Amino acid sequence: MTTILVGSEQERFVVHKALLCNKSKYFTKALTGPFEESKTGIVKLDDVSPVLFRIFVTWLYDNVIRYTAPDDSHNLEEDFESIKDCSIFNWKEPDHDGDVPSTWPYWALIGLYLLGDRFDAQLFRVETIDALSNAHDKQDHGMSFDEHNYICKNTSARSPLRQFAIHRIAYTSVFRTKDLKDWSKLPSEYLAQVMIKMGMRMPSELCGGCYKTGLEENQAKDLQDLGMSSETDEAPYDNDMCFYHEHANEEERELCRDLRNTSDTD
Repeated sequence: MTTILVGSEQERFVVHKALLCNKSKYFTKALTGPFEESKTGIVKLDDVSPVLFRIFVTWLYDNVIRYTAPDDSHNLEEDFESIKDCSIFNWKEPDHDGDVPSTWPYWALIGLYLLGDRFDAQLFRVETIDALSNAHDKQDHGMSFDEHNYICKNTSARSPLRQFAIHRIAYTSVFRTKDLKDWSKLPSEYLAQVMIKMGMRMPSELCGGCYKTGLEENQAKDLQDLGMSSETDEAPYDNDMCFYHEHANEEERELCRDLRNTSDTD
């Protein structure tokens, strides 16, 4: 067993070492490499939210993203509000279900994805970005400027999470003059990516031949790498969520699609 001390108050989690190492390259290195943690079996994560880590541990054991209160003194709303890195974001939605992450605020799911980044847990990132996409489908608003800023500051240009956020802007945003100050607060490199993505799009009403001609003129050659459809102007998150999943090969991608299609028909 491995002891994980999380947060400024070092909340104690005891987790099976094999499970941690099987699903996280971060913990594999920490617990099997030439580090103090591999000798003591204790890992300290002072800057990690116990709330988010508890959800991660639940996923380790149950393979689902779910909120579980440690005791009767905790509830989902208060625990999510306590997440330090996301405190700048507003809590607007009234009904949240701990068993249904698509009802959670976006910033909670963003925080979970970034935790998966830190722990190098690819399958956890898959689950959280799928939950974030489902949340956008079910909730009636997009991500806030603060959430986009937070994503930009905590991801690289090639991050699937950043690509997802950019696609949400490019395919769904309404650009209004009154929002100019808010847009100007986003980093220029982020806005440049949005501009390029929007520039590569063609009107959805184009005939098939014209659409393909447009792809050629925009030099959109490897459509799978770009997340673009060869037939119509469709957002990558609507076309195939595997674009954001970092699959190792096409076989893994096909398996993921089959599993997703099976769950959609259940």
